[in-house]
Formats: sequence, structure tokens, C-alpha cells
Amino acid sequence: MADKQKVYPRGAIAMGNGDLMSVTNVTFGLNNNAKQVHTLRSEGDGIFFGPQETTISFNFVVNEEGQERDFITMCQKKQIKQLRIKVPGRTITTNGAVRNVNIEFAVDNEIGGSVEFIGKTEET
Repeated sequence: MADKQKVYPRGAIAMGNGDLMSVTNVTFGLNNNAKQVHTLRSEGDGIFFGPQETTISFNFVVNEEGQERDFITMCQKKQIKQLRIKVPGRTITTNGAVRNVNIEFAVDNEIGGSVEFIGKTEET
């Protein structure tokens, strides 16, 4: 029965020329803003699809060499960037900008932070 075990690989996230190595958690959200449409004659008559929105959030840690990418400047200067989320069999490409950055200094832990990125996911 041991040969029936599956291997669950890790995903990856990339920006620019390479993978982000200091990222600890990634959440990808795609919203098509669907809305139920009702008419006077029929409740729940159909569905309207609004503009599509993507949100990607992730945490990062900072080593002694500093932040892997300058997320603060990206946010301040409203720079458009491309993020690629890699899962087995698929790469999800999103073009957008850093909406917010948080950095946390903990008494008993490493320096870390979080980034929220919004944008448009390319059709596949």
C-alpha cells in the first residue's frame, strides 16, 4: 500500500527575473464580481458578471542583507509589476501593483511583513 502515496509539491511565486525566496505564505484570490439578477416576473432570473479583480497577498521575512524586493518603494511609486504564481501544471500571471505593505518587528521573532498586490490576471 505504500506505493499509493501521492507527493504534494510546494508552489512558488515569482516577480521579475526569479522566484521570491523570502516569502512564507501566499494567498491568491480571483473575483469575477458575479451578481444574481432578479426581474419583476422572476426571482433569480440570471447572473451578471462584473469586472474581474485579483488580489494576491503574501508574508515575507527579512534576513541580514535586507528585503528581497523593495516593496515599500513599489507601493510609494505606484509601480506596475508582474507576479507569477506557480502551482503544478499551471502558472498564473497577474499584472498590477502593491496596494499596501506592512512590516512587523517582534520581540521574539524575525523581522517580517506582508504585501497585498492587486491587478489583472491574464487569460490562460
